[in-house]
Amino acid sequence: MLLSIGDNCIDRYLAPIKAEHVGGNALNVAVNLALHGLPAAYAGVVGSDRYGERVLGALRSAGVDTECVRRLPGATGVTDVALLAGDYRIVNEVYGVSDLLAVTPELLAFARSRASWIHLSITGQAQQLFSALNALAVPISVDLGSVRERSALQRYASLLAACHAAFISVGARLPDRAVAELLLEVRRLGAGSALATRAACGVAAMTNGRMVCVPSRVQGEVVDPLGAGDAVIAGFLARARDGSSLEQQLECGSEWAAAVCAHVGAFPQG
Repeated sequence: MLLSIGDNCIDRYLAPIKAEHVGGNALNVAVNLALHGLPAAYAGVVGSDRYGERVLGALRSAGVDTECVRRLPGATGVTDVALLAGDYRIVNEVYGVSDLLAVTPELLAFARSRASWIHLSITGQAQQLFSALNALAVPISVDLGSVRERSALQRYASLLAACHAAFISVGARLPDRAVAELLLEVRRLGAGSALATRAACGVAAMTNGRMVCVPSRVQGEVVDPLGAGDAVIAGFLARARDGSSLEQQLECGSEWAAAVCAHVGAFPQG
């Protein structure tokens, strides 16, 4: 079972969409795996408000194990999102209790007994979380979020030195050579595999000195790309665990991301 640890939120789409969907980087990875019939669990913190109940409901509806979700007094995180011309912009983020994530004895016990892979999104507690979980001898991957310069990777050096895979988002405008240099730096710092999501330019990954690029599989109109990068990660990890080639891992991630782009929200919700 893959255990995804990190953020969750309510993605609140502004006018003219005016819709609310459950989301969050780490949560989206777990949901994508579960929706494709693979065992997944999510560990995070939700609030005592109605949004917290909604996050839990969406996870359970998707088939994600919620044993490691904690509910604390306070507000669930909310992200205000503006959609325009096939792209999105984060207008405002309030993390709420989602930022109070900690490695509890219960989480450690769950990970030790049931997790075959652990995935982390970068939160304010990422370094401490990684240190505690790394002792379990379970493969760990890390989503570093948006990274456009090699110098930005230094802050994550201790994580990269021991992780099995690291994911970065570089956007569509960064030249191929710059993307390759970033992936090389991620590998130099210790990550077993390095993957970059490139929006409309697809995905690129590097491992064992070999770089592979796969174009976007989106066909037709992009309705909403929010969550597509998380789908890439989920697809990549799904195939990485079954011994597929690097090309197959990227193809799976790209196909899952294309499906996400066809609707509003990071995954279908009732």
